[in-house]
Amino acid sequence: MEDGLISGTITEYRNDRVESVADYAFYKNQDLTRITLPNVKTVGVYAFYGAENLELVDLAVATSIGEYAFGEKLWLPHVVLRSETMIDLPKDDSDSKKVYVPRALVHAYENQCKHPITGAIVCSYSIKALEDYTVDGTITGELDLTKMGL
Repeated sequence: MEDGLISGTITEYRNDRVESVADYAFYKNQDLTRITLPNVKTVGVYAFYGAENLELVDLAVATSIGEYAFGEKLWLPHVVLRSETMIDLPKDDSDSKKVYVPRALVHAYENQCKHPITGAIVCSYSIKALEDYTVDGTITGELDLTKMGL
């Protein structure tokens, strides 16, 4: 597959009407830097894979994220999951992502990254309390991009 379903020269994309992101939707899109999808419940496999300039994906109500959705090593540093319901993080080949989740779920997400028997860390996600990175200290608040290093 050479190009994703959505391409163009938009660098920041927000859509309140979209409820799912198709498999390969933003595949290799080199223009996007930030995506906010407050009503997306499902993200397909390889949805953002290869979108090397993408630095932030903000999902408010996601309940499912497909394998390799966030793709290749070292290129998507910030994923925001605002839902107060736990979801399985996708398995991928990334080396370092910061995943921002509600403070009440930080421990549960950290446990998701541990081997069930040995307790060894088996993924490279760094789990952060979302409330520490919003302007008003809530999970629904505007992100404070300077705190996130953006």
